[in-house]
Amino acid sequence: MMSRPSVQEFIADFPDFWEIAYSRNPEAYRAMTKLCAMQNALYKKPVSKPVLRIMRFITKVVGNSAGSVVLLTLNGYGSDAMRIARSMFEGVVIVGYLRIHPDE
Repeated sequence: MMSRPSVQEFIADFPDFWEIAYSRNPEAYRAMTKLCAMQNALYKKPVSKPVLRIMRFITKVVGNSAGSVVLLTLNGYGSDAMRIARSMFEGVVIVGYLRIHPDE
């Protein structure tokens, strides 16, 4: 009978890569920290119009995905981060479109 693997065997982080990734673009990682704080402040404000609630939901999804991109890039999973970033871009385009065409 096989022994049960420990949790450490399943963790996919690479601390040795964190400094390398961060040093390539520290401004981006610092900006992400500021973005999270800004989002939390914005989401406390109430919205009433349905289109604004939809836009808020999309921006929350994009913000959450931004955290995933940070985790993935810091651990060397840039290709996977790019797939998430693509969906983030699509969310931003949708929100931009809704700003111009709120009745749709």
